[in-house]
Amino acid sequence: MIKKITLSDGCQVGIANLEDILQEVADLKLEEPAAIKKELLERTKAYNYVAAPVEQEYANALFAEYGRQYAKGLKTRVDL
Repeated sequence: MIKKITLSDGCQVGIANLEDILQEVADLKLEEPAAIKKELLERTKAYNYVAAPVEQEYANALFAEYGRQYAKGLKTRVDL
């Protein structure tokens, strides 16, 4: 299933398998925001094309969505 996330510029992009990706990363019980973002991005790239120049934007948007669903109170903008 494809779900949309919103990048920092307001553009929405569809991500295949987003719910599965978020759950898999949550199951890892990672604590460091940078590690969470790295894992989210790597798993997203396994199912979706992410252009190199926008990887950071995707990572931030994925982390924000992860925070909404699995980790209340996480800082949602931490550089990789």
